[in-house]
Amino acid sequence: MHPSAPGWRGCEFRYRDQLRKTLLIASHGLPIDMELPSDFPITGPEAAMAWALSANPGNAPNIVLFAAAMLGI
Repeated sequence: MHPSAPGWRGCEFRYRDQLRKTLLIASHGLPIDMELPSDFPITGPEAAMAWALSANPGNAPNIVLFAAAMLGI
């Protein structure tokens, strides 16, 4: 799955485009102005998307953690 897949078009998150761009930049290991979750992969967009859509049992998908970190929540 790639960050520009159809799932992003249906997303109504206000900062969707910024989230997608930040996820892409972070997936290449480039510095961004936020602390990434400890298990975030920096091996490319495919690994980052797989991580973003996965979740630990009983928790929200990892993309929620990424968005919270991006927004400083």
